[in-house]
Formats: sequence, structure tokens, C-alpha cells
Amino acid sequence: MDFRGKTLFNASFDVYANNYDEVRPSYPDELFDDIYKVCDITDTNRILEIGAGSGISTKKLGNFNCRIVAVEPGESLCKIARASVANNNKIQVINSTFEDFSTTEKFEAIATFTALHWLKNEDVYPKLLNLLAEDGKLITVWNSFLKAENTTTKEIEDLYQKWLPDIYAPKTTKEVNEGVLNKLNGRIAQIAHNPYFNLIFLNRYLTHYNYDEKTYPQLLKTFPKIIDIGDDDKREGFLDEVSKVIAKHKVITVPVLSTLLVSQKKVDFLNQLVREEKEKC
Repeated sequence: MDFRGKTLFNASFDVYANNYDEVRPSYPDELFDDIYKVCDITDTNRILEIGAGSGISTKKLGNFNCRIVAVEPGESLCKIARASVANNNKIQVINSTFEDFSTTEKFEAIATFTALHWLKNEDVYPKLLNLLAEDGKLITVWNSFLKAENTTTKEIEDLYQKWLPDIYAPKTTKEVNEGVLNKLNGRIAQIAHNPYFNLIFLNRYLTHYNYDEKTYPQLLKTFPKIIDIGDDDKREGFLDEVSKVIAKHKVITVPVLSTLLVSQKKVDFLNQLVREEKEKC
């Protein structure tokens, strides 16, 4: 996993691991209900989670009461994830990149939560294919931050142009949200059109999260563009003014679009169709 020339476990996600765990939005319960139903999860299943982060999604997967192997390259994030699932002996958190992860075990499901895009596209699908058991499912989820149209957001947008005009070009709310959706649709198309898997389920869930003058700057510190600012004084000056704006308005509301895709190995999908046709005869 690479992040602008750095290994991912040295990138912002691990450097600011506590921020990531405390303020990054989770995923809706309805999304996990759909995973459980569509993937026909049982307590004898094995799930591999790639890029587990601080265990935000791992804890919810643990509610399925099946065996979970969670792989996370960030050492600090791993420590937080292990602590968060310490009361569940069916969950194992492994400090490794997906590229270096190796096992002879097969999994009934493989899940990635806002992580698949960090993997090398030309290598990832064959390896995923080999790790899945027969009729296994590939679960892909992304959280996408949208922009709300309100006074608080407008004032913060002005701060971006004051402090970080070289990083963030001025855009309308519509332009920002269209850009987010276009990127997301590109990721969906990549999964839908790859030669190894067949997309069998897609759903989206919109959730609104409220942040205050402390938690919103913490959230921004988990965004690669903010962390990658070379000038610490500039970054902290920007975040300080952001905090003051939110303190004035009490809260900022952030819409987050969660997208769930479930895919099946194409060979298993075709075999299933054949079985169903035979049963009709």
C-alpha cells in the first residue's frame, strides 16, 4: 500500500491514529444488516477484513459472531483496533500490508471499508479471488464526504481560500458533490467491470454527522491533503480558525454517503445460475 511515495502505515492514518479512531464516521447499522443478509453470514463463516484501521468496522463485523481476520498495516492503528475488540476472541488483528499477508486459509467473505482504492489494482483481484472460498463474497464499502450548503460551510470555504488556495481550488457545493460522486462511480465501475467478479448487490446510505470546534479539526487531520501540508504553522493556523468558526455556530453537519457493493466470483456466479436452471427442470 502506497501513499504519495510513503508506505501507508507511515501516512496520516497511522500518524494521527487516535484522531482517526475518535472522529472518523462509522458505517450505518443498515449497511451491516444488508451484508449479513446478502452474504448469508453464519457463525461458522470466516471473514477477512483488509485495511481495518482502528477497528471501526471490525467491531461491527464482530456482531456477526463469526471468525474475523483483520489486516492493518499501521502499527498504531493496530494497537487501537486490538484494544477495541479485545473482548471478542473470534477476532484476530494482524499488523501487515495486504500485499505481504499470506495464508492458506479460505474465507467466505472478504471485506474492505474505504480501503480498496489503496491497493494496486493490477494485483489485488487475483489475490482476492484466491483467498475466497467457493461461493465466497467480496464486500466493498466506501464512505464519501459530501458538502452541505450552509453558513458554517461557507465560512470554512473562505478559510480554505485564505490559507490553502494552492491545495483547494474554489468550488461550489454542487461542484464538490458532483466530483465526489464521479470518483465514487469510477470506483464502482472498476469493480463492476473487472474480469474476476460479478457485482450482485449495490446500495447507498446517507448519514449526517455533527462535529464541534474540537472534533471537526481532528477530522480534518485525517484527510491526506491536510496532513500533507509541509508547513506546520500554516496547517495549525488554518485549523485554529476553523475551530473558531465552528465555535461561533456551535456545530457543523457533515453528510456522509456510505456505498456498499457485494460481488461474487464470476465462476461461482455462473455455476449458481446453472444450478438454479437445473432445479427448474
